[in-house]
Amino acid sequence: MNLAITIGLTPVIFLMGTRLLDAYDEGIIATGAMLVSQGWIPHIDFYANYGPASFYLPAALAALAGGDQFGVRWADALLRAITVVYFAVSLKLLIGDQYLRKPAFWLPTISVLLLLASVRFHGYPLFACMAIFFPTAAYLIRNAAGELHVETLLISGLLCGLCALFRYDVGFYQYVAIFIYYIHLTQTKAYALKDTLSKLAIFSASAALLPFAWLLYLYASTENGIGLSKFIFDIITWPIENYAKFRGLPLPLLNSVSVFVIYLPLIAALLVIVDSIRNKKISIFQTLLLAATLLFYLKGYVRISANHILASLIPAILMLAYAHVSTKGFVRHTSGLLLLIFLTSTIKVATVNLTSGITIFAHFRKSVAGYFNEESNDTLSPRASSNPLARANEHYRRMVNQTFLLNMNRLNAITYLRQRVSRGDRFYSGLPQHQKIFVNDVMAYSLLGALPVGRWHHFDPGLQNTHAIQAQMISDFKENTPQYILLDATWENHIEQNDSRLFSGVDLLDEYLRANYVVDVSFGPIFIMKLKAQ
Repeated sequence: MNLAITIGLTPVIFLMGTRLLDAYDEGIIATGAMLVSQGWIPHIDFYANYGPASFYLPAALAALAGGDQFGVRWADALLRAITVVYFAVSLKLLIGDQYLRKPAFWLPTISVLLLLASVRFHGYPLFACMAIFFPTAAYLIRNAAGELHVETLLISGLLCGLCALFRYDVGFYQYVAIFIYYIHLTQTKAYALKDTLSKLAIFSASAALLPFAWLLYLYASTENGIGLSKFIFDIITWPIENYAKFRGLPLPLLNSVSVFVIYLPLIAALLVIVDSIRNKKISIFQTLLLAATLLFYLKGYVRISANHILASLIPAILMLAYAHVSTKGFVRHTSGLLLLIFLTSTIKVATVNLTSGITIFAHFRKSVAGYFNEESNDTLSPRASSNPLARANEHYRRMVNQTFLLNMNRLNAITYLRQRVSRGDRFYSGLPQHQKIFVNDVMAYSLLGALPVGRWHHFDPGLQNTHAIQAQMISDFKENTPQYILLDATWENHIEQNDSRLFSGVDLLDEYLRANYVVDVSFGPIFIMKLKAQ
């Protein structure tokens, strides 16, 4: 039943997504999926601040769906559907079958469905982490009674490790949350200290297995373990030193419902903590959800926004729903009110997205119908008309063009480049100046099927505007010289309240590009540059 609902819900969520392809966040995943399908390895061959599964899963679905953009969107919709289904399963297990026909079950479930159908961040690895956490939570709730078996410890640990392969930090937070849950559970069952430590060791070892295997692969795949060194730079050294400085945002004022959502996990956690102090007890399930809510909040705390705290928000909703049923008085009424406010805040956005989804469906149906209509051959190129594979590829390109949107300048630039850059060619998507960086157009690589000149295709402030990285990028240019490059000034005037607004004063790369490339054509803020004749 859960599988059937998930399969049925996936296309609904897919169709409620925005038609607009995001140049940066979604582009990171789409281009990463394209690169791993070409044999590139995250961290070794390209800079990545996500785990490998964030790229390999959409790459696998892209092979089935027909291309990188559809692969990302289908993977994204599937993971959101899994989260909704297992949120409902977890809630049912917590509150019992007697509430299935009551608002206590349907209000939070519909709220989470509307939320996940409304959030734009397509391909965001947090959706994968939630799609792992909630089945894990359901599994733990179902197996809480009786003996704590080794099988339960192993499975829950492996799921933590799997989560880490999408986002290393969130996988670790899930591990800590479940570790705290197991401590509470073993105390409840009055296990001896030796037995408790033994069970925690089994859980910890199984949680480390998949991440350790990945790190071992990075080490063994490169000379002198350089792959592991690159991983340490991407995930540990650089983020610790620079992420908060260049990407951090101040806490917003609580002056609207949308901002209220950002603080909802903390409010929910405080409510449960106050109730547990007052009653001098807390259930093992509230321990799990409270730990998950607070730990996952750490992921979004630095760059605070509703999107970044999603992994904390949805466990908080489950925690409130459980509190509404399992408590009395003030906590019961307050949790119900918070759930009602949350539902109200998601309805408006979901209504807008439903209109967008209808449009996606119309274009998607038209483009698919064109592929299966033999009479449409006369609209294809002669080569595509006679070659089934070429015909499928050409229809796929049209399907992307018709189903998804780019703004006019970006669409014109990609269309122009497609006539000059072949799939597999080297290409560069950067900025007119590389002294101040916010983001770059990473989606361009995926749309063209072109390979980056080197490791640093995905921009972060404090990285590609430094002397050391620009020197490496120039070396990559000399080794894998692209004929065409794209320089996009769209974000040049974007200012945030962090150090990304500052100029580094490093212009090595800018001087190199000025010396070796000339403007070929421009589309608004986007410049297409061509290699100078030697």
